[in-house]
Amino acid sequence: KVSSTVWSQGSRKFRCPSKGNTERLAYLFDRRRVTPSGLAGEIVLPLTADGDPQEQFDRTPYIVGFRTAEERFALLTVHIRYGDEPADRVGELARLAAFAASEIRNRATDEGAEETNLILLGDFNIEKRGDNPLFNAFTSTGLWVPEPLRDVKTTYGKDPKHCDQIAWFRDDLTLMSEGRAGVIDFVGAVFKDVSTRSMTYRVSDHLPLWVEFMTDRSVEALAVTLGVDPDMPEPFAGVPD
Repeated sequence: KVSSTVWSQGSRKFRCPSKGNTERLAYLFDRRRVTPSGLAGEIVLPLTADGDPQEQFDRTPYIVGFRTAEERFALLTVHIRYGDEPADRVGELARLAAFAASEIRNRATDEGAEETNLILLGDFNIEKRGDNPLFNAFTSTGLWVPEPLRDVKTTYGKDPKHCDQIAWFRDDLTLMSEGRAGVIDFVGAVFKDVSTRSMTYRVSDHLPLWVEFMTDRSVEALAVTLGVDPDMPEPFAGVPD
């Protein structure tokens, strides 16, 4: 038996099967480092140009804004449907990439926008990166995965997969990054006395990804004041004391 939800649009009603396995998305954060900006919501695709409803996500993507120091950013987390075969995932990946580029990205880059940096993350069920229809659908509108994350495995199993991603529109991001990113491999650190397979049921079969951004712009500000290029190696080497 498949449960369903009824929702209305104007005078019409639609019945949508609940395919999300009653899963929930959440953000855990350290209040000493970041604070919520006030933005929080779910992504629901609008009607088409013809007024017809679009197929929605099995698990509604969840977007939350944060601020730290003078920086602001929005995180959009997702869990793409798994389906019976990889081709079942292409539609959601393409719809997500298109909506992120045409709606959320445009709002983030508008003058006066509060959250000017959009970062997508989560379980995209893209088992292989590179020249892969799923990865290509995800990156088709300009989303970019940092180099250190492109080859790391993010799941355990007979054949390690690369289901999880962190990505953004590279030219739009004003947060500073030194290219530091990776994966946290917790095997051997917890439940040491059980097999890896048993450990995954107790913790997770996915490994957390991470990316580091710099929020201290003092060097950049000083370089501008002194008229030197902050991106040069040792930009202040030629500046008199």
